[in-house]
Order: sequence, then structure tokens, then C-alpha cells
Amino acid sequence: PVFGVGEQEGHNYYVMQFIKGPTLHEIVEELFKSTKKKPLASETVPAEPVSPSDETVSISEAYRSERGYWRQVAVIGLQVAEALQYAHGQGTLHRDIKPANLILDDGGTVWVTDFGLAKLIEQDDLTKSGDVVGTLRYMAPEQFKGEFDERSDLCGLGLTLYELLALHPAYDQPDRGHLIRQIIHQEPPSPRKVNPQIPIDLETIVLKAMARESHRRYRTASELADDLQRFLDGRPVKARPVTHLGRLRLWCRRNPALSTLSALALSFLLIAISLLWSDYVKTARALKIQSQQNKETKEQAARAEANLELAMAAFEEIFTQVNQDETEPSPEVAAILQNLLKFYDRFIEQNGNNPALQLETARGNQRVGLIQIRLGNFGLAEAACREALRVYAILAVDNPENSSFLIEVATVHDELGLALFMNGKQQEANESFNEGFSIFRYLAKRSLNSEKASFVQARSRLRFGLLLRKERKSESAITQFLLASEILKKLVDAYPGEAVYRRYLDQVLQILAAENQVER
Repeated sequence: PVFGVGEQEGHNYYVMQFIKGPTLHEIVEELFKSTKKKPLASETVPAEPVSPSDETVSISEAYRSERGYWRQVAVIGLQVAEALQYAHGQGTLHRDIKPANLILDDGGTVWVTDFGLAKLIEQDDLTKSGDVVGTLRYMAPEQFKGEFDERSDLCGLGLTLYELLALHPAYDQPDRGHLIRQIIHQEPPSPRKVNPQIPIDLETIVLKAMARESHRRYRTASELADDLQRFLDGRPVKARPVTHLGRLRLWCRRNPALSTLSALALSFLLIAISLLWSDYVKTARALKIQSQQNKETKEQAARAEANLELAMAAFEEIFTQVNQDETEPSPEVAAILQNLLKFYDRFIEQNGNNPALQLETARGNQRVGLIQIRLGNFGLAEAACREALRVYAILAVDNPENSSFLIEVATVHDELGLALFMNGKQQEANESFNEGFSIFRYLAKRSLNSEKASFVQARSRLRFGLLLRKERKSESAITQFLLASEILKKLVDAYPGEAVYRRYLDQVLQILAAENQVER
């Protein structure tokens, strides 16, 4: 608050409220020094943030307790976001949000100070070319083009919260020119790479707030405040972490020339891996002909097996990266999926009758089924899933002590059910899903359930519920959603660090809320 303005002996002045407390910049420096002297003691976990008289010492103590500190950072971010929302609602942009302009008073309240660079939102020259203002390290990339809006303030807040989490700036180049290039062209390291104890949801919120592309940030400060409140309440946040594939797409948009070269490099990688696999096939055939088992042939066999494992692992990694969702693939992803499809088809064709490679061929057919579903070839997907199901069933019968094969059978029933439904075979789809559920019940009765089995069942019930809803079987669909939510809640409680379980639970709860079954 400004209490008054005036002039004294030729000097203009204004009188403001005195805020007793350190800036967030001073707090970060204090924390950095204290953690250098004394390591974190993560076993101390207070439930709520503290508010004693000496806030610098208090927040240092909270940092050593980790959970209390993460909550305190979220409280700080929530207060600043609410302040920015009020300022934006009054038509004012701050344009210089940074740790040095945020003061934490003795009562634990954050004050947004120094509106010296503020500008009215409705002014016509808001995006005037060359109008670069603010502190470089905390500026949004668009500011270097003279552009600024409410989301630019949120970027400054996100960068500030990043610094509170990681205890160092997101962009740390000392040279001005290098710093600008770093802000415009480089992604800062994930805060959890600096400290793995940082909660995933809090990191996700911060990274969304400070995203380099403004359209990826929260649209308003109130949306950011809402997500921070969700984190504090222990509820699923709305922000979603950027997947590896998402990061690749963003990088490709920013670097079109390099992305073309990278696509070529990926193609060469696929070719190289295929050659490794071909080497295995040739060696295996040669070994069948050779009857003499000498040291040299054993070494060749071992090398061929190693090459096969390397090839399969590499293809599995690529498959995982490009198949993280069930949406229609982009042309780039579709091209990669087609290359993977060729590999798996050739592998199955040449090794389908090899008893030693039963598991690999079953998994290959399963991957073919999933790829064909993504590409919209549901008939081919059905055939591949049925073949995978046949081989997995044989393995399950031959290895009754190994429950993982039964879990795979249930998993493929889920994927086959989806392919059948998309191919217009609703009755067969229902039967396939129910076959999978009967296996899960069998595993549960014999206490053979596992984390993977629980997640696959939850995902399958969610998927089945969505398909039932398309058939307008609302009551049956809701039953599946409720069963999925029960399983996912247990998984989230048991494995709080697994973001995928929280994401699926949030999806189920949104559906149930829309059906007026639960309150989010």
C-alpha cells in the first residue's frame, strides 16, 4: 500500500508500508548455504507448513524436512498467483516477477512488490517491438520479441518457484548473450533431476507455469492457484507432465532442420537394429547345421543372443515412447509405427515356430496388435492379438508357477476387446473383456495379484466402461468406472510417486463426476 506522496526540498517521495521479512532471493541464498553445510534429513516429515518469527530460519528448517518445505513452496506460489490474478483483474501486468520482488513477512504471507515496470493491459503499445523489460533471468521468451500478457507474469512466477525447488535458477548462464540464447532455445533441467524428493505433481505445476511456449502455460493466474490448492489438498492436479514424445514434438517445432536430420538418424537406428537381429537369425541357422560344439560356435551363439536382446530392447524402447496414448498418431509417429510393424512382422514370420522364442513372438504379435489399433487397422489388430493370446496361453499352461503369463493373457484380452469393438463386433468384445476379468479374479483368489495386474485390470475396466458408454449402457459403464476407481485409489495410496496411476484416477473421477456419481 502507498500511504502518501509529496515533495521535500526538491525531492519527490512516496510513503509505503514497511514489510518486515526477507525476499525469496535472500531465502534461496540462505537455503543454498545451509544445505551446503548440512544435508537434508528426509526422515522428519511435518504435516503442515510453519510460520515462526524468523522466516528465513523457518523455511530452512522446513527444507530439511522436505515435505513441509514442498508444501510451503506451494503456499508461496498460491499466494502470489492469487495476488497476480487480482492485479490482472484490475487490468495491470507486473512484468518483473522474480524472487527479489517477493517478500515473505513474519506471518508467512508473501507480498508482491515493485510494480515499477507494470503496464496496463489495455494499452495499445503493450506489444511494441523492442520493448524488452524485466530481469533477464526471469523473463518469458516472448518478452524478447516485445510481447507480454498475463501468461508472461505466470512464467516469471514459475521460474521463481523452480528456483525455490532446485535452489538455483532455471537459466544460469552468467553472460547476457548466452543467457538470452539459453532462455529462447534450451529447456532447463527437471527439478526432480536436482532433487528426486520433489513431488511429481508440484514439479508438473511449476514446469507448466514456466513453459517456454505461452500456449502451454496456465491461461490465468487463477488456474495456477487452483492447481496449487489441489496439490495442497492432496487431490489430483489438472496439469499433466510432458512426455518424452511431447518434448520431441516441441523440439521438432523449434528446430525443423535438425528434426529432419533426427528423423533420418532414427531411421538409420532402426536399420542398424534390424541388422543386429538379422545377424542373430543367420547365426542361429548356421548353428543348427553345425554339429560340432566348439568354443568358437559357443561364442558366436552368445554374441548372437546378446545382439537379439539388444535389438528387442531397443525396439521395445521406441515402441514405448511412441505408444504412450491411444489418440490418433501424427504422420511422424505413424511413420515410426509402420517401421516398427515391419520389424515385428518379419521377426514373427521367421521365428514363429521357434520354441526358444515363444515369448518374444507372443510379445511381437501383441505389439503388432497395438500398432494396428493405433493405425486404425482393426481387423489386422484382431488377428495379431488372437495369435499373441494363443502363444501366451501355451506359456501359461506350461509354466503354471509363473503368474506373469496369465497376466499377459488378461492384458491381451483387453487389447483384443478394444480391437473387436472398434471392428464392430460388440458382443465378442464384451466376451473378451470378461475373459480378462475372470483371470484377474482367479489371480486375486490365489493371492497372485501384483502391481502390474492391478493396473492392467483398472485400465481394462476404464476402457471397457468407455466402450459400454458408447453403447449407451450407462449403468454397466458406471459399474466398471467405480471398480476402476477403487483399484486406482489403492494403487495411488500404495505408490504415491507413480504419476500414471494418479492420471488414470483423475480421468476416472472426472467421468464419475460427470455422471454425478462422486464429487471430485
